[in-house]
Amino acid sequence: MKTLKKERLDIHLHLQNNLFILLFLLFSNFLFSQKFDEYYLTTKIVTFKDPILVVPDYDKVGIFIMESEDFEKEKNIKKLFNQKKAFLFDTNGFSYESVLEREKMGYKEDEYDYSYRKEEKKAIILKLDKKVKSFYVGFIRLRYYNRIDASAHARYPYIKNTDNFEPVLIPSFTD
Repeated sequence: MKTLKKERLDIHLHLQNNLFILLFLLFSNFLFSQKFDEYYLTTKIVTFKDPILVVPDYDKVGIFIMESEDFEKEKNIKKLFNQKKAFLFDTNGFSYESVLEREKMGYKEDEYDYSYRKEEKKAIILKLDKKVKSFYVGFIRLRYYNRIDASAHARYPYIKNTDNFEPVLIPSFTD
């Protein structure tokens, strides 16, 4: 009789320990996983031949980066965005790693600024400096991108809010 009680206690203790381990793993996964965040940065770097930045409507939220060749062929940013030829762009709000790289490598603000600016109606087109060709790929919920940028500048979104993750490119200053 005593061995049976002891076996039941051992089984309950074993189940209880497994339950604690499972809860700990789930909590750790939730706490340290980027999948539950609004934004996350990857280590993947993409390179453009001739990147340009386009603000399609300065009254609305949205800075987009694309190849100048693609923009010359198609001026509709929403269409390029849907075709994955235009990407959200950010230099400040989401780019902590990029700031550290710039400091470490001694880049100054004017070394990675734009070299050409053109305004067409409400659009602003910026050609980046030749040194800026590589970009980290991050992912951000469009709703979060629009909210952060809109709240900072009191503007409306250019691309409608969704909960989908969209690529956001951040300048990379690696050798």
